[in-house]
Amino acid sequence: MLAPKSTHKRKRSSARSDRARKLGAARWIVNLIPPSSDQPSSPLSKRSRRLEALVDAHPFNCSLEIILPLLDSQFPPTDQTSSLPPRIQAFVDRVHHHASRYRSYRAHIPVSMLLDPIFVTAYLKTGSLIALTAPSGPAGLDSPPDDTVCLDGQGTLVLSLCKDTYQTLGLTGRASHFSRLSSGRAADRTSGPDSRFIVELPLLSPSFVPGKKGYQHALDRLRAWDLARTRKLAQEHTMAQTHASSSFQPANGSGETVTSDHATWDMLFVWSPPVHAADEILQADSSDSSAANELRFPDHLVHPGQVQELRIHAPMPVVTESIWVPRLDDPTQHALSQQPWSTASPSEWQHFQDDLQEAVEWAGLASLGANAVRTYAKPDSTCVYAAPRSSQPGRTLKLTLAGTRDKPLLLSPLLIAYITRELDALVSELTSIGWATMTCAGFAQAPLTWRSKVPLSSVYGAKELPGNKAALSHRQSENEDVAMTDSSEGEEDDEGESDSSLDMGARVVRRKKRSKRSIGKDHTEHSFTPSTGETGWISFCLPPVAEVQRSRWVLVELVGTDTRS
Repeated sequence: MLAPKSTHKRKRSSARSDRARKLGAARWIVNLIPPSSDQPSSPLSKRSRRLEALVDAHPFNCSLEIILPLLDSQFPPTDQTSSLPPRIQAFVDRVHHHASRYRSYRAHIPVSMLLDPIFVTAYLKTGSLIALTAPSGPAGLDSPPDDTVCLDGQGTLVLSLCKDTYQTLGLTGRASHFSRLSSGRAADRTSGPDSRFIVELPLLSPSFVPGKKGYQHALDRLRAWDLARTRKLAQEHTMAQTHASSSFQPANGSGETVTSDHATWDMLFVWSPPVHAADEILQADSSDSSAANELRFPDHLVHPGQVQELRIHAPMPVVTESIWVPRLDDPTQHALSQQPWSTASPSEWQHFQDDLQEAVEWAGLASLGANAVRTYAKPDSTCVYAAPRSSQPGRTLKLTLAGTRDKPLLLSPLLIAYITRELDALVSELTSIGWATMTCAGFAQAPLTWRSKVPLSSVYGAKELPGNKAALSHRQSENEDVAMTDSSEGEEDDEGESDSSLDMGARVVRRKKRSKRSIGKDHTEHSFTPSTGETGWISFCLPPVAEVQRSRWVLVELVGTDTRS
């Protein structure tokens, strides 16, 4: 006789947590951005600011992909496959122009350089600097490094450390919320010991400046870490393990200073000037050779030969023929063609969710050029996918902005915002293009999925950045939204322009969650497990509705781990 199934509490911990949140291992957050009556070229409208704020919330971007579906009924196929309609060719040229004006960098640096006062003043206080530890090999093939360093674009230096490094570094942090080991009990994934720790340094805080005790302590520990990594590299000629607890010594007591010879961190950088400064640079010099975001490193800390300037190559349009194109712009055939309202019934919301999930699935298959979305594809007994019911024959135009597999690069959120404006104007002006989709992918090794709505530096008292609005007049400072590059994003705007977020589960009233973890309200993290899922977003630019001659946006944030705890 078989023993009855155990109902012991220890076997139900993770399952109970998932049921209590009504969420699975992953979730979608859907942001509905309605059209407005502003001019399409106006970057200061409330709608444009909200869309750019959502784009800016994801700083660690490695690739951007745009897909334009073209119906055969609107764009008849021709023998000249290389030719494109004039308006679409102009859009491709504008994307190439914007991409050629932005630079990304890869450099070997000592991590203590990120606390250099001159470097902080030049780039962190006058714009948005994003940095991330470069992957050790082609993305997705190698395991993540033991220790990861990043700058989130809001002036916060984040160190994601393994347990050995954290215990010997000497900086105060907290346990990572999403990197706990298994306890060994069945169905228990999160009650084991902590495997990673997070250290956050607010570089823009008024109290974190040279001469203050906290700043000097952090600088000494990071310098000691640089010296220890250099000694370890010289001994073993590898950076597989750089903990060496016995090698950590105070930098000021050893008599050795950190120079460019101690640059052991391979980092990716991208800097974005304030929006008004970027517009002035682009208007002053319209040539493709000039850069709008040049970055210079201190010569005494970074050897010039260890700095690579990474440029985005001209995006080559890839046209795929014979594609089933869903009619997302037809109100009688697809739910995304209509703007959902808060008064909609649960069945209407469910219909909208189903059609949105169907559109996301089609976009992924179209990006891969899968046979399942081809018009000539034969039914396969092993494939359960079927094209959307409202599909018509057509073709797709795909543009991709990314680095190479061997040389990945960081894409500036400001560059993505400019391209978003161009795509919005294209769909609004050219009615023959029913809709378009834009997908952005992030780095798997990034310790942050997206950055906090309230910058850590603002929590510590840095409400305004000197230099960001110095050149603006009083009237401009009242109208311009500086959330793209200013770390002083106010809470009032965030509350007034709250996202119309839609979880892809049941619509329930959100209750305050009790948690035993030491994670703050605005902390955001990324899981360090191999199965993190997507960390980027996918958006759909939909045609105008009714009398409003502006396009609508549906931006879906793809989250592998629930990071908004």
